[in-house]
Amino acid sequence: MRSLALVLGLVVASPVCASTGFAFLRLGEGARDAALGGATVALTSYTADAANPAALANALQAVTLSHTEWIEQIRHEYIGALWSVGSDVISLSARVSHSEGLERRVGPSLESLGEFGVYEWTAGAAWSHPLSERLRAGIGLRFVRQSIFDEAASGAHADAGLLYQTTHWDLGAAIRNAGVMNDLDQAATDLPLQVRIGGTRRQGDLLLAIAGHWSDASTDLHTGVEWRTRQSLLLRAGYDSGDTRGFSYGAGFELALWRLDYAYLPFGDGLGPAHRFSLRWAIEPASIH
Repeated sequence: MRSLALVLGLVVASPVCASTGFAFLRLGEGARDAALGGATVALTSYTADAANPAALANALQAVTLSHTEWIEQIRHEYIGALWSVGSDVISLSARVSHSEGLERRVGPSLESLGEFGVYEWTAGAAWSHPLSERLRAGIGLRFVRQSIFDEAASGAHADAGLLYQTTHWDLGAAIRNAGVMNDLDQAATDLPLQVRIGGTRRQGDLLLAIAGHWSDASTDLHTGVEWRTRQSLLLRAGYDSGDTRGFSYGAGFELALWRLDYAYLPFGDGLGPAHRFSLRWAIEPASIH
């Protein structure tokens, strides 16, 4: 039963066909992204390498740690750092999805042969560069690895994106997870290729975000809103139209060089909620909200 629950947990990250793996790569990164419903392809941020590398925050140096308690005891971890070199931004990051304590059986049996874990991780770099005063381009390259019991496979993928900034709207587009894996046992795991297009608009203390995500088997709508209620407190809500998903909620608290973010993501079909936590240290926190 626990093994079946794990498979469900890996698939419901978004409604993409079950033939693809690395479900956590369909998600953005950090509690802010999650609370905004994943509508962050045009949102300039310190974790944009997981949504649109062109939107990496300019003139900001930051380190971010993130932990996710996903459904059915699946956990995600993230660590990332970025810094500016002139008008360019460079990011290094690593992401891990893992679940331990799965019972191993060979054929139908009530007797467990022991326990094993499932580990998927990716690590690499991203780069954002201005093409003009309003237009930025970004690219990310990553090594990926998957381990299930005593089997393992490796591969690589690339992300690419554009960010166009106007007076009222920021518009973004990205292609994510274009790559290949070698065989795990007798077959290779397909990476979740995804296209994202969207926009963000800031109106006073309000931030509005909307995006569409396309994969080989689904089209999802994502929306989010962020309200800065006071100088140090932000409240967020979002919506994801994907199967088993819906509304999300969260908050952020800033203190000097630090910001702590939290997101609550309820799932349908009795799967329960997920929780995401992020902690950021930034040298210039005033340059991004």
